[in-house]
Parts: sequence; C-alpha cells; structure tokens
Amino acid sequence: MIIDLHLCSNFIGPGTVGFNAGHLFDVDNTNTGNLTESLMKGRKIARSFRDGLAEFHPKAFANSFLVQTGALLGIRETRRIVGDYMLTADDFVARRSFDDEICRNCYYIDVHNTKEDAEKVSNNEIDFTELYKDAVHYEKGESHGVPYRCLTPKGLNNVLIAGRSVSSDHVINGSLRVMPVCLAMGEAAGIAAYMAVNAGNDVRKVNVNDLREKLRKHGAYLP
Repeated sequence: MIIDLHLCSNFIGPGTVGFNAGHLFDVDNTNTGNLTESLMKGRKIARSFRDGLAEFHPKAFANSFLVQTGALLGIRETRRIVGDYMLTADDFVARRSFDDEICRNCYYIDVHNTKEDAEKVSNNEIDFTELYKDAVHYEKGESHGVPYRCLTPKGLNNVLIAGRSVSSDHVINGSLRVMPVCLAMGEAAGIAAYMAVNAGNDVRKVNVNDLREKLRKHGAYLP
C-alpha cells in the first residue's frame, strides 16, 4: 500500500472547496486505454478523499459531497525534446541569463514525488519532508532565462517546440511546466515560426536579436 500525503485546498466559493490531491503513478499518456483506466481510478481516489475528510474532520466535512472531478488527467510530465540546449536545474539555481533568451521564468522548482519515493515514505524509509527539501524559491525580482535553443529540436530544421515539452531536465521541468512561462515560450515560438517562413523554413536561420526585439515591442520582459 502506498501512502500519498499530497493534499492542497482552496476555497473557490461559499461553502465550496477545491482540492488538488492524490497522485496516479504508471500513467502512459500515449495509451488511451491506460488514460481511461487512470481517470476512473482518479475519480475513486477523489471519492475516498471526501470520505476520509468526512470521517476524520466531521465538523467541516460531515455533510460534504463531491461536486465534480477534473475532466482530464493532470499529467505533470510526459515527453520532452532533446534540443540544441538543455536547460537544467543548475541554470535555475544560478539565475542564468542567455544571449538568445526569449523569456524569463521565476516559478519555483515544483517536483512531486515519484512512485519510488511514495513507497519509501509508506515503508518509513524516509520522511516525506525530505522529498521537498530541494525545492528552490527565488527572492523577489529574481528569474532565469529560457534560451531560444531550448525550442529547437536537434536534427529538425522546420519544427519549434514550446511549453513543458521543451528541452529541459526532469528537475527544472517542474518549474517550466506552469502556464505563465509556457505562454511566454508559445508567443516566442509563434513569432519565430513566422520569421522562419521568411528564412527558408529553417528555424535556425531566425535572427534571434530581431525576435527578441519583436517580443519586447509586444511587452515581453527581456532585461
């Protein structure tokens, strides 16, 4: 039995609480059958959380009921490209800047535990707080750059990748996966794709300085 201690909550309306809780392991995002089975299991887990809260915190949850669950699985990490540059946790820690950066990111490294970690917690081999000891938070005003080279897959001249599939290691992907930086990467990739069409459909022939200037004119933060 795996003990899963992940439970975050926020009030989203009068008498209504939204939860980000529980984990599903061994999910194959390329297998529709596995996705369906996992979604069904996830809904059972959501029900068990409600029942547990009602039993152990009856003052708040005795009369609660489950309104809805997510329509899709929130899969944190799937496939990533190998690009001309791989962003790493070291880049994050160093607050590194790049000559060809197309956006900045400041979200903390948010890596949830793996199945193996959860098993160790369940077997009392490690304390669950150890799983998050490496989480790195920036101070106010700090950030790191995301280089254009993370968006260009090795061996392909007519493809750009934006979002959490960019070239990055497992740890920093826990930061890059969130919506603000994905939006910023997507804006850069969209403009770069237009520029690549006028450069022989070659993403590596895009003038990155011109790209960065276009992004600045659109309000992008590029110090």
